[in-house]
Amino acid sequence: MSETPRLDIVEHVDTPHGLLRLERYLSNGRTHHALWINDERMMADEGFDSELALAHIADALWRVPRQVEAPTSLDLGATRPKGRSVLVGGLGVGYTARAALELPEIERVVVLELQPRVVDWARGVFAEANAGVVDDPRLEIVIQDLAEYVKSPPDGDRFDLCLLDVDNSPERFLVASNESLYQADGLQQLVACLAPGGVAVFWSLAPVDVLLRRIATLDAPVSLYGSYTYDLKVGSSPRYFGYLGRSL
Repeated sequence: MSETPRLDIVEHVDTPHGLLRLERYLSNGRTHHALWINDERMMADEGFDSELALAHIADALWRVPRQVEAPTSLDLGATRPKGRSVLVGGLGVGYTARAALELPEIERVVVLELQPRVVDWARGVFAEANAGVVDDPRLEIVIQDLAEYVKSPPDGDRFDLCLLDVDNSPERFLVASNESLYQADGLQQLVACLAPGGVAVFWSLAPVDVLLRRIATLDAPVSLYGSYTYDLKVGSSPRYFGYLGRSL
């Protein structure tokens, strides 16, 4: 990622997981904000196409026939039943949560966010960018470690879509505890969080081969898995999505 001129640190918070900060910077003559944890950039209010794509790719995969091989194409126009629920790992600026809410027939979106201050910033400095997503009545925010949540979802919650954007890759974690999400036990717990026919998609800056090898060995009702490469504008590195789908 190219360097951008930083104007200042708007706020920083010491957390059990490291130094969380909100920065203001200049890009193409405009002022933007970005979230950082320690030395890792989490997200910014520009360049968010792949965060939106995360929701749309999951939605398209949810409708393909159950199969182990990756689909050759994604049909974005198929019909969908009513009343679906979505689990989003990580609030960030709020773009993925907003994209999930804008999918057809979504009744409920539950966002797992580890940092309470991130929720405040989403409601404040990022509210215009995310169109006030935090105050949407269909949105529930749970302040909890996602890795802990999937071990025992409250009331046996099951989700049609799980959108996971909590790390830079399955091998580059923003928070150390997230490593368990990509191990066999964590993946099996994630499958158990899915409703029959549900789909989980992982956002990544790097290829997800390691993740796919682990999914292939799971003793879990997985009927669909693979990866999808999302090409950004010329001159930018692509983004990668690893996915799995629970059997019907």
